[in-house]
Amino acid sequence: MAAFFPKLDRLLARAEEIFLAAALGVMILVVFADFALRETINQGLVWAKELAVYLLVWVGFVGASLAVHKRRHLVVQAGEKWFPPSMRKWTSLVACLITALLCLLLAWLALRFVLETRQVGEVSLGMGMPLWIVQAVIPLAFLLIGLRFSGLCVLIIRTGAISLGSDEIPIPESASASTPASAAGEN
Repeated sequence: MAAFFPKLDRLLARAEEIFLAAALGVMILVVFADFALRETINQGLVWAKELAVYLLVWVGFVGASLAVHKRRHLVVQAGEKWFPPSMRKWTSLVACLITALLCLLLAWLALRFVLETRQVGEVSLGMGMPLWIVQAVIPLAFLLIGLRFSGLCVLIIRTGAISLGSDEIPIPESASASTPASAAGEN
């Protein structure tokens, strides 16, 4: 996505970082409060574990999207090892394109699933919350990941980068300033 809308991608990444920090903080506080209440007055928060699990789902999916933005996602490098160096750009491009298309397909299928859940009106047992709210992160995250891999495809073509598994594909300047690797290099 950085290849198409770099400012939007950076803004979205910042929002993801803020959400992840807040969600992890809420998870820790809720689980600690539940534990403390159970140990002191022998009665915990009935909804605490359920909320923690739902936040964990959101953290996982949002974190996966942010990992693609920061080029910290998992990469299968079989194509790079099986093919000669002259073909690495193309194997990376094909892998990136397949990943983008697969993520966009999963986003579409997940959206259909979420809409079906909403139509049925399923709610969680402990909190009574509509389950489609919890599930909504799945199509959203796959959409963002698919768009970000689409942008990586464009960057591979533009820059001639030959590997998804390295730092060869550049992160737009202002986005790289927030990565731990660049922060460590500034010291």
